[in-house]
Amino acid sequence: MAPAPHGDLPVVPLISAFSDPATQARALTVLLSPTHVGRSFAAPPGIPADRLEALRQAFMESMKDKDFLNLTEQSRLEVDAMPGQEVEDILWRIYSVSPPASRLR
Repeated sequence: MAPAPHGDLPVVPLISAFSDPATQARALTVLLSPTHVGRSFAAPPGIPADRLEALRQAFMESMKDKDFLNLTEQSRLEVDAMPGQEVEDILWRIYSVSPPASRLR
């Protein structure tokens, strides 16, 4: 159950392949959102655009830091950072789901 194929398992079908896009796709957006955005960071509402961009850029640069990557490799942790704009886009899609699609039955 994931919104997109994992790099190590590209041929494993997603749950969305077995759902009705007309009625279930929006509900799956809500249900799968935690797996998609993972453990994201957030800034307060109204943050100036230049500061937001600086934070996003610094975060993505830190995900490429050699010392950080060595430490995660030694700890056998997987790093798969998502740019802030992508996280924001996903969250807006989740928030735009109609109330009936967000109810579990």
